[in-house]
Amino acid sequence: TNMHPFPSARKVVVVTIVSVALFLGSAQGGAIENAIEESGGKSDVSSIYKVALSWYNTQGEKSSKSEDAIEVFHQLADTGKHVMSSVKLGHHYVEIGNESLAIKYFVQAGEEGPHHQSLYNAGKLFAEQGSWVEALAYLQAAALLSKSYPQEYISKETIDV
Repeated sequence: TNMHPFPSARKVVVVTIVSVALFLGSAQGGAIENAIEESGGKSDVSSIYKVALSWYNTQGEKSSKSEDAIEVFHQLADTGKHVMSSVKLGHHYVEIGNESLAIKYFVQAGEEGPHHQSLYNAGKLFAEQGSWVEALAYLQAAALLSKSYPQEYISKETIDV
């Protein structure tokens, strides 16, 4: 018989293809697919994020487009650790008053990036909750990073709580 030298290799390829298909198809209502379609068929993370960002910033149809955007941000942040999606989710959860989820996503963006503003935002939220050790750690990390962080990436995207 003609045995494949790596019998499990084919299985790994099939599992990987199925996993990617499940990731792309797992968004309720096809938010990821809609983002790909709206981006002209581009399925890279950057293109999908830009479409979701435009949906999130759309004022008129705030509810449905915003919900789709949040869904896409979750897909990108939770499965791919996409820093800017984590940042957007942090800001979103601050806006709706869910500080624990805001902290989760600011910490994720701050540590994965590192994202200067997210470290600061996490520290500020920890301080608001009275978690002084965590607050000091994240504010100190933000201060230290600000000394070496490229100036073009430092913005005023900090939260005001």
